[in-house]
Amino acid sequence: DQMEQPLFTVFMARNQERKEGAVDGGRITFGGFDNGHCDSKINYVSINSKETWQIKIDDFAIGKQKMKKSYSEVIT
Repeated sequence: DQMEQPLFTVFMARNQERKEGAVDGGRITFGGFDNGHCDSKINYVSINSKETWQIKIDDFAIGKQKMKKSYSEVIT
């Protein structure tokens, strides 16, 4: 099956206050953009397989914490 749009967004959330009953979590939205949780900046990358996606991440930030390290991740 085809996705509505050829993109996905990833949102990661952390329960910083550690309130009882609250959990860490997040959301991966396949085939669309999560306007409620994700920044409007979109980075497009080429894929070389229809079965798996492998993306290279050069850096990322969570809040004010910036990570400057390259990663290669596979999503199946």
